[in-house]
Amino acid sequence: MMKKIAIALGAIVLLLLVFLVYNGAFQKLEVVRTKSEKYKLMGLYHQGSYQKIGEVFKKIAVGCKKMGWKDSTSDEITEKDRVSFGVYFDNPQEKKEDSLRSFAGVQIFTTEDSLAFMKQFPDAKYYEIQAGNALVVEQNTPNMAAMIIAIMRAYPALHQFLNDHPKEVEAAKITQVYEMYLPKKTHFVMCWKD
Repeated sequence: MMKKIAIALGAIVLLLLVFLVYNGAFQKLEVVRTKSEKYKLMGLYHQGSYQKIGEVFKKIAVGCKKMGWKDSTSDEITEKDRVSFGVYFDNPQEKKEDSLRSFAGVQIFTTEDSLAFMKQFPDAKYYEIQAGNALVVEQNTPNMAAMIIAIMRAYPALHQFLNDHPKEVEAAKITQVYEMYLPKKTHFVMCWKD
């Protein structure tokens, strides 16, 4: 009887380990100091828990499909298609959850893109991510479980970099925090001005 329990527990542990490995729990994290590009976005603002911004992304994905746009939620997307972004304006350790502000958006290229998006979403807003200095962590995110694991790992790594390099990057100078959703990977980005 004990042997069967031990085998069952061993199988569960092995499955859990395979799940964690597949979803990036042990993927090497590297914080890279680089320059970010300028991105023009159309999207929707969200106030409340950052965990609930997924509902806004779903709404945008449906609208993009209706317009014939491929965005980051499409299985057939290439990096030349529209990239989705999540922009996070507040530090969740400093503000109440119901006061957190964020923006879910999709990359646009032309005025016609903006007009088409506004036709689909009358309450849509324009947002521009400025080019500048950036810290980036790239993680493989082939599914939602991998995304959750990546979030749990990327932001502590970025904050650790800030703590370890206070003369290079002052945390107080961080001007933008965003996630850039690419095909099966996500860039977690913190930008600042010198």
